[in-house]
Amino acid sequence: MAGKPKAPGAVPVIPWADPALWEEANAALRRIISKHGPALSGAKAHSAEIRRLLESTASQTQDLCLKTCPHCPDPCCAHAKVWLDFPDLLFLHLEGISGPPRQLRSHMEGPCAFLGRRGCTLDRLSRPFVCFWYFCPPQTLRLSRTPARIKQTLAAAVSSIKFHRKAMEEEFILICLG
Repeated sequence: MAGKPKAPGAVPVIPWADPALWEEANAALRRIISKHGPALSGAKAHSAEIRRLLESTASQTQDLCLKTCPHCPDPCCAHAKVWLDFPDLLFLHLEGISGPPRQLRSHMEGPCAFLGRRGCTLDRLSRPFVCFWYFCPPQTLRLSRTPARIKQTLAAAVSSIKFHRKAMEEEFILICLG
């Protein structure tokens, strides 16, 4: 998978870090989706379920962020090496969601390009999946004090989204190669 180190100590390659490559990747996805249209209904069903799950848990994740991130001396977004991967980009295109104008980072140094003074400047649905499923230690502590149903809901959503991301990508590739 692009972006993951191939050997211990290898530096990850950020996909589409160059603005021209970002534009090219987005244009290619638009063309492919337009070309295959109805044949992508299976992939679109998976992306719709991902969206439903993200939206149905937005209040819980937003609450966690509001109660932890503004007071954090070392926000994840300032040092995490995060970017949009292929399933993230595919999800945005299948759902018709406007993605960021460029990749989240162009190199491994520095903060996410979309870290603003008050947190992330991206709409929740436009963020990489990792920004949904990763809970920092203060958030994990806060979650440990919440009702079991909330923890179970979030855990089930993460698990289901992982399944649907993989299925969405596989369905898309099968249709495009078919």
